[in-house]
Amino acid sequence: MKSKINFKFLNILLVLAILYLFYLLSPLWWSVIKKIFYALLPIIIGFSIAFIFNPLVTFSEKKLKIPRVITAIIIYIVALLSIILIVFFVIKPVIDDMPRMIDGINIVLTEFGELLNVDASSIIITIDNWINSYITTITNFFTASEEGASQVISFVISLFVTIVVGIIFLTKFDNIKDRAKLLLVAREKKETLIFYSRLYHDLKKYIVSEIFIAAIQFVEYVGLFLIISIFNQAFLDYVLLIGLFAALFSLIPYFGGYLSGLSAILIAVSLPNPMYSMIGIVIFLLIFPNLDAYLINPMVYKKRIELSPVVTIGGILIFSSLFGVIGVIISIPILLVLSVAYNVYKDFLKTKVQQFKESF
Repeated sequence: MKSKINFKFLNILLVLAILYLFYLLSPLWWSVIKKIFYALLPIIIGFSIAFIFNPLVTFSEKKLKIPRVITAIIIYIVALLSIILIVFFVIKPVIDDMPRMIDGINIVLTEFGELLNVDASSIIITIDNWINSYITTITNFFTASEEGASQVISFVISLFVTIVVGIIFLTKFDNIKDRAKLLLVAREKKETLIFYSRLYHDLKKYIVSEIFIAAIQFVEYVGLFLIISIFNQAFLDYVLLIGLFAALFSLIPYFGGYLSGLSAILIAVSLPNPMYSMIGIVIFLLIFPNLDAYLINPMVYKKRIELSPVVTIGGILIFSSLFGVIGVIISIPILLVLSVAYNVYKDFLKTKVQQFKESF
């Protein structure tokens, strides 16, 4: 009597074998994916800038009769000048004062250790090494010494590609958008057209919301340090820096407010006579983060697509571990893309999953 082949069992073994092989080859394919991602990053940034500034370019074209390419060039010139001014007049002077910040952090940790009767020396050494490594990396970049020379060359090339691609995207953005829509309509891709329209709408709402939140955070923390500088002039040199930190950290949901507060505290402990300033910072952190979380942010975000807090936090942690700081910034837009895709194609996906289950 011939035994029957259990195809269901063989299919399961085949799927497990493919997954295991996929896992074994992960160092290879993941390194390739990361290289491709970083190679395409200038194009992604250029497209993102075009996405953000396209309404301004369209307005200047239709209302002010300024050619799109002229407005695009002006936008990039202003952006470059702003970055240069921020780097050389805000960030670089602070980097030169980093040793003083390290001393302030060490004093605070030592005092906490004595208060709690805990040896904090290992923590102090770890933080010193971590900060010093970043200082060395940044210094090498600014001086183009050691490995910093190759980083400068790579940065200049990426910046040039980003500017050229960004200007092209800004000039042709409306044409690209309209052609993509007409192509989907001509091919009668109903679900894809819905996905395209909804994604464009949700990403636009998200970006506008983030710009408003970043501006609010910037004003709040700049105002805080300006008030403190009335009593302690040393804080005046860090007004713009803390505002930039707050604006950047506002891009990180849930954790951004804590990081902004932590940066304010770290700057405070590195300056002379920090105790009275710390009182003002603590009062600020007790009021404004809650005001942002429960009043301002919901008002700004009320029309934006909602993501589950668990999904959002998980996405931030995963993408930060994969791509570092860049991963944190791109995590929410990618989650928005996945969320819109699931909502549009969920019936199709359920059908395919059911067919897959039945195949076993």
